[in-house]
Amino acid sequence: MKCKIICDLLPLYIDDVCSDETKELVERHLEKCPACRSEYEKMKAELSLHEAEDLDEKELMKKGEEKMKEYVKEKIYQKVILADTILNLLVTALGITHGISGVMGGDPYYYAEMFIILGPLGIFFISDIIYWFRYATRRRAGTVIVDTICKMSFWMKVVLLVCAIAMAATVGFYTLFTEWSW
Repeated sequence: MKCKIICDLLPLYIDDVCSDETKELVERHLEKCPACRSEYEKMKAELSLHEAEDLDEKELMKKGEEKMKEYVKEKIYQKVILADTILNLLVTALGITHGISGVMGGDPYYYAEMFIILGPLGIFFISDIIYWFRYATRRRAGTVIVDTICKMSFWMKVVLLVCAIAMAATVGFYTLFTEWSW
């Protein structure tokens, strides 16, 4: 058989997609022809090079996927911190106005109430401000404590929201059952 035909069949032979008769024919020819055997070795080397490139590509894709996951997590975290910052600002403003109105009314318990409520809220609000300052200046190193305080602040608000819903439901059921008992 002519070498040109064998060279045309080599890709099929290497990919193992030819018939058994063709394989046998190519193998017999490769045993006898050094030029076709050399061409066969080159094709196999190129194929293994492409396989190595594919592996590098797969590795790069995996790293890219991990980077994208980190990016999405960071964006979600930023939205949570933004919501928490707004809530801290609103609750702090509400606490200050409530405390001032109580102090102006002469009730001494408002001092303690302001200290107990506004102390942690102030720490949470300051940690949110530090987070946003570090985010704006692109200095993210050493923010583990700030991130922990921001997360704690957010989850405390989630717990308070659940407690408020449970309390509202309890009051609602209490009023409902007391009206029915009349």
